[in-house]
Amino acid sequence: MRRGYILLFVLLKRVRAANQKHRRVFGAGGSSQTDSLSVLGSSLATPNPGNLLSISSPYPNTLYYNETFGPALNESSATFSVSSAAATGYAVTLDVKNTSSEAWSGYTLYSGGGTIVSPSYFNGFTFDTIRTPTIANGGGSPSWGNGPNNNNNWLVWSGLNVAPTSTITLEFNFDVSAGFSGDWAITQEPVPEPCSMAILALGIVSLIRWRGRR
Repeated sequence: MRRGYILLFVLLKRVRAANQKHRRVFGAGGSSQTDSLSVLGSSLATPNPGNLLSISSPYPNTLYYNETFGPALNESSATFSVSSAAATGYAVTLDVKNTSSEAWSGYTLYSGGGTIVSPSYFNGFTFDTIRTPTIANGGGSPSWGNGPNNNNNWLVWSGLNVAPTSTITLEFNFDVSAGFSGDWAITQEPVPEPCSMAILALGIVSLIRWRGRR
């Protein structure tokens, strides 16, 4: 009888280990810079690990972030951790409120190694180019790549009109490669409108002239 219990325990342990091997673990985290991007809340659902669907069907696995960006517009990241045996796709929604004093004309998302300024390609976490990204309340249009960096680590919105205190909703898909594990991030950076940058430059010039007259 005791041997029967031992055998049952071993079988259950092996079944549990097999399930763990094919289960995706994905945790949403906070932000890497408190002076720029703040994650107010996030949610995650992975009902179908290992699922990569075509354009005809929405992804069942979802990730949501509620964020504010400001007062600084520095490159910042919404972090997460992931590990799995099979490649899996996620539908991502970002609600981002402009809490800076500047209007935005663009918004850059980056998933590669390094930084936006000094990027390096990474294939463990990539944007899904099969499905067209969407944006609500901001206008503009998305494109893949960023200048010479034309790979699927980049998702760039241009032609936006996002006033201070406004909120935009970005929706896109990304894929996590098989066997990938560790901590990673969706790096983000708003692009201020050219007129805002011109006003800032004019203010700096005026300050220099004022100091020179003293």
